[in-house]
Amino acid sequence: MRKSKPRLYVRKFLNRPGHHTVASVLAVVDHGAYTFILSDCDRTIKLDFNGYRSAGMNNSIRKAQVLIDVLTQFKAAMEAEVKENPGRDYDY
Repeated sequence: MRKSKPRLYVRKFLNRPGHHTVASVLAVVDHGAYTFILSDCDRTIKLDFNGYRSAGMNNSIRKAQVLIDVLTQFKAAMEAEVKENPGRDYDY
């Protein structure tokens, strides 16, 4: 018997066509398995999120939120750099 589809399966490429090598993000929520994979060039990071018990799931949700918060701050700082240095040839 086949399991139902994952609740979430998202794979996105990070770079625009023609920029460097393949970089991607993969997020999977599949019946108790919570995985986030980030790859760029020849490096890959795999984060597994524990969801077997309530405390583990709460910690995993916090871990995801911390990642979101840091990436949001990182993006804002890069945008500030662009505004402060308008003469550079930024391509984003």
